[in-house]
Amino acid sequence: MDAKDENMKLKEMREKMEELEHSLNQQRDRNAKLNEWLDVAEDDIAMLRPENILLRKRVKDLEKSNSEVQLVEAEPCRSLLDDELYAQRWSENKIQKLEKESAIMKEQNKKLTEELKAVQQEREQDKISLENCRVSLLTMKHTLEEAELGLQNRDDDILKKNLQLKYSEELKEEYFNIIECLRQKNQELGEQLEDRRDTASLTIVNDLMEKKEESTLSVLRRGAAAAGLLS
Repeated sequence: MDAKDENMKLKEMREKMEELEHSLNQQRDRNAKLNEWLDVAEDDIAMLRPENILLRKRVKDLEKSNSEVQLVEAEPCRSLLDDELYAQRWSENKIQKLEKESAIMKEQNKKLTEELKAVQQEREQDKISLENCRVSLLTMKHTLEEAELGLQNRDDDILKKNLQLKYSEELKEEYFNIIECLRQKNQELGEQLEDRRDTASLTIVNDLMEKKEESTLSVLRRGAAAAGLLS
């Protein structure tokens, strides 16, 4: 994985963590509201229970009184009893409804708590993954820096070798020119030597011819002189 992919992955992880953080805050708000509703419901239940007990007691008292009063008073008492019974039933229904709502809220609160716990665990895992990605990125960066340094060193070595090669080529060309110059000079010297040899040989021959001629003339002169003496 290169640095670009690693940065993209880190960006996605940050966006995911931001979404999880936003969702976590929303769930906390909902949880707080549910707790408020639960507290209100429990308060209502706590307020209605004494009222219900009081109503039940009054009903019992009315039933007891109803058995003792005269028949002519039975009708008004029956009406009052019906009202009390209606109030009691309404109170009981209200309590049951609130208890049911409280149970539902508790269940929802439990689910939200579990979801919150799961989100927190996921967030911790994301933090660990993000930290691992950060460490991997730092390691990759360090490795890349070492590779760049090694590449720079190799480039320097290549440059030095190129300079050495260029110097060797220049030196080789210089040696070649010197050798060619020496060969040409040697050839010229050889030609000069050959000319001198030819000149020296011709001089020697001429000297020998002159000496031979002189010797012949001397012999002839001596012969002529001898002949003159004889005559």
